[in-house]
Amino acid sequence: MGHRAAKLREVLFDGCPLGWILFRAADLRLVEDVVDQILATGKGHGLIPAWQLWLIALSLVMTRANERYNLEKRIVEGPMLLYATVIAVLLFGVELLSQVDKTLPFVYFQF
Repeated sequence: MGHRAAKLREVLFDGCPLGWILFRAADLRLVEDVVDQILATGKGHGLIPAWQLWLIALSLVMTRANERYNLEKRIVEGPMLLYATVIAVLLFGVELLSQVDKTLPFVYFQF
């Protein structure tokens, strides 16, 4: 996959939801309010805590390393203990990234 295809996917991934908000909103002030609600809570804190953002950044680095060094094949063909450890760490990461005690904003019916 080339860099151009990756950039196109990134633009589409970010642009489609924003385009939908622009399509559904009555005016640009409402667009600003909805995007602000998606990106931050009422207290000014982000919806995703900083430590979870670090985990997301780590996963991006690991994904890039997997593409470059073909780690997936090495892990699958390696010892079973390594494979089980990787699976346990991935499941632990899913548990850490799950949202607890926060309601996510549901913006579809808000305008």
